[in-house]
Amino acid sequence: MNPCRPRSIRTACLISLALLTGLAGSPAQAADKWVSLDKARGQGVFQWDNGARYEGEAANGKRHGRGTITYPDGRRLEGVFSNDDIVSARTTRADGTVHDGSYQRGRANGRGSQTWPDGRRFEGEFLDDQPMQGSLQLASGQRIEVDRRMVLQRQTGRGVFVGLAGERHEGSFEAGSLQGSAVSVMLSGQRYEGQYLQGRQHGSGRYSWPSGQYYDGEWQAGTYHGKGTLVMADGQRYEGAFVAGKREGQARVTWPNGDAFEGRYAAGVVAEGRMKYASGQVYEGGFDTAGYRGGPGVYTWPSGQRVQGNYVKGRLQGPGQLAWANGDRFEGDFHDNEPSFGRHIAADGSSREVDRRAEASGLTGRGVSIGAGGERYEGEFVEGKRQGAGVLTWPDGRRDEGQYHQGRMASGRIAYATGQVYEGGLDDQGRRHGRGTYTWPSGQRYEGDWLAGQYHGKGKLTLADGGIYEGDYVANQRNGQGVLTMADGARYEGGWLADNYAGQGRMRYASGQVYEGQWLAGQRAGRGAYTWPSGQRYDGEWVAGEQQGQGEMVFADGDRYAGEWLAGKRQGSTRNEQANSSRQTERASESVSTGQVMASLFGAALIGRASGIDGGEKARLITGFVSDVMGDGKGQATRAASAEIQAGRQQAEAARLALAEQARRMDEQRRAQQQLQQQQQQQQSQRQAEQQAQQRRQSTAQASGSTAPQADPLLNQLKAQLSPAQAAQFQAVVDAEARRKADAARAGQSQVVAQAQAQAQSQAQSQAQSQAQSQAQSQAQAQAQARAQRDAEEAQRAIDEARRKADRDAEQARKKAEREAERQAEAAAKAQAETEYLQQLRSTAKLRVMNCFGEIHVAAAAPKAKEVVPCVDLRFSAYCPGSAVPIPGLLKNWIRYDGGCYGDTARIPKPVCNYKDLRLVADEATSCR
Repeated sequence: MNPCRPRSIRTACLISLALLTGLAGSPAQAADKWVSLDKARGQGVFQWDNGARYEGEAANGKRHGRGTITYPDGRRLEGVFSNDDIVSARTTRADGTVHDGSYQRGRANGRGSQTWPDGRRFEGEFLDDQPMQGSLQLASGQRIEVDRRMVLQRQTGRGVFVGLAGERHEGSFEAGSLQGSAVSVMLSGQRYEGQYLQGRQHGSGRYSWPSGQYYDGEWQAGTYHGKGTLVMADGQRYEGAFVAGKREGQARVTWPNGDAFEGRYAAGVVAEGRMKYASGQVYEGGFDTAGYRGGPGVYTWPSGQRVQGNYVKGRLQGPGQLAWANGDRFEGDFHDNEPSFGRHIAADGSSREVDRRAEASGLTGRGVSIGAGGERYEGEFVEGKRQGAGVLTWPDGRRDEGQYHQGRMASGRIAYATGQVYEGGLDDQGRRHGRGTYTWPSGQRYEGDWLAGQYHGKGKLTLADGGIYEGDYVANQRNGQGVLTMADGARYEGGWLADNYAGQGRMRYASGQVYEGQWLAGQRAGRGAYTWPSGQRYDGEWVAGEQQGQGEMVFADGDRYAGEWLAGKRQGSTRNEQANSSRQTERASESVSTGQVMASLFGAALIGRASGIDGGEKARLITGFVSDVMGDGKGQATRAASAEIQAGRQQAEAARLALAEQARRMDEQRRAQQQLQQQQQQQQSQRQAEQQAQQRRQSTAQASGSTAPQADPLLNQLKAQLSPAQAAQFQAVVDAEARRKADAARAGQSQVVAQAQAQAQSQAQSQAQSQAQSQAQSQAQAQAQARAQRDAEEAQRAIDEARRKADRDAEQARKKAEREAERQAEAAAKAQAETEYLQQLRSTAKLRVMNCFGEIHVAAAAPKAKEVVPCVDLRFSAYCPGSAVPIPGLLKNWIRYDGGCYGDTARIPKPVCNYKDLRLVADEATSCR
């Protein structure tokens, strides 16, 4: 009975048997003789006819005592003999296997040990040269308790067999062979659970691999046979029949990507069937022995396109038919999947010739090719490919004329059916590339650089309306520096980004205005100067095309405004320099800062009481003063909010303080206004009393014939509060009024009385108007304060949101930076550790040279440092004495040196000196490549 019946363990078991068979044993006895025998000394030499030789002690003509046998195959046995029998010995084979232990009947029996070249070592019981039970230490250092008694002793019943390869079988045995149910586990992790017959898998069972691959089904004589399921490590799943370990008959195969096959296998390869791809395409037909589509077959697409013909190595060759989804079809010959010669029949029944035999035959020279789409090429070919000068015309009228290379047009002229024309270079995908010119029927024209079918580089675009752009392009968009001259005469010169003005640039508009400064997304943004033909000029900050921020406006008449702007309008603090004295008179009491609100209101009150100014002019001036006060207050709040939002978190606190100060000042203004109204009411009462007294004096003066004007203390008080020019004008009005009143007095007492009544009525109306104006001013002031408060609240909310967003962004940036820093630190630490480890290995490597069966090998002792790099290559140099010429060598995947010629060694050329005199130097240790 063969102890190595199980297929899964047969290789390891046979190796064990081969290594042990004939380690000892007595040489043949025929024609054997003592070459020399010294009975007195008890020493002799015995020679066998097969070449074996014994040297050692002898007694009574027999090998007795200590001696050595050498065999022709290189074995050497040193041991103790008794009456020609080996009692105990150490046997060394030519391959390095060493056995040391007791012997019986010329074979290793009883206690002993054995070491193999691959690093394994067994200590325990032997039976007829076979390790039977004991401890096996693997090359990796792992220990396994070996128990081979069930096989070697040919036992029957349930038991456990642990082999020399680490395999473990647990189940039913019969005469030393597995029989019935058992579980087998290999040291590599493979596992079989199922039925055995005479030591081989037979019946049903499941075999699995650590990679995830497994077979579950029927077995016969140790191979797949019958129905079964085989799942590969990559997820491929086969369900069907097997014969002698190969796929055979009907089966279904699926792949993880969704591909599926149903059909027939023969001798392990697919023969015919239906293959449905995850993309929806389907092939039905035959296959060749290499797995390619072969023989008659039909291939269909989800769109409805269908091709039928004969396949050779996966490609259509010979007669066939191709039908498109739109109803068109081709009937004729195919070459390498492409229609070669035949007819293209349209859905409407019309047909045209297809002739691509030039390509199919590998033509070199001039020829004609007509494609399935109706395209016609006439020109030069090289080995069946369009090469050289040629013309390609398309059914829609397009014409490609130029130089062809490897079947594609490389440069030339393309006239499109729509009227456009391109002249220039093309890339290997037929896209416009390099220098080229593209012209439209409208007259538009681009001339310049191309990349992958797009404007890219320097170029000039002439528009149909006469406009011209000349400058930089990136991916079909104006990017970089460029000049745009528009049809209406406007001209822009400067930076571009994504087809818009961007960066620094100068725009001269058709109307004569000029802007020079910064742009963003096609709008004025940043710092810039705008000049009008009249000489008016603004120099300052811009946002979204409008003045916003700090700026200075110089008007054509010399007026100048410098300060804050918002949405194109002046805001806040100003500095006015008037060059026109008449405009200065009209703006007698115009405010210059929020701190002069009281002066503005008082000026409005003076104008309201001035009887020498007509009603329309008076209303215009008063409205101007009130609007100035309200606009100034609102502008302060809006300006503060805008500035704080732009400044961000760093100025948030300053904005809050500014808003609080603004509210305080508005409150002070409101209280001052109330005080002013009280003063005006008191002055009005005094004025009424003085007017009554004045009327009495006038009546007396007129009665006496006097016309001299009398001084009015109130007028003097009012004039004292005006500038000289305003006082002069005001005095002129008052004098005129006095003269008019004197004339009226001379007209008669009745008219004086009527005038007094009219004046009293006018004064009453003036008082009512003044009160209404005061109420309007108070209401306007309250509205302005409310608007300012709302603006301040909105600004504060915007500031808070900006602060929160900035905090979130900062926190995210911090965390990202920390993660990146940690990753870089880990990578740097790992790289540093690997570098130091490799340097340590190089500096501590202990190299040794040896002669291994006539070849010179170099090995390095195993490193004692803790492993950091799992796989290491060690480069070294060997030098003969007195020579500076190195003999280079490489220890690949250096792990350890086991003291023999079978470890991780490197073979080097034989040196000119004695190999024992070589000087070995470790040059570099690197991770395995």
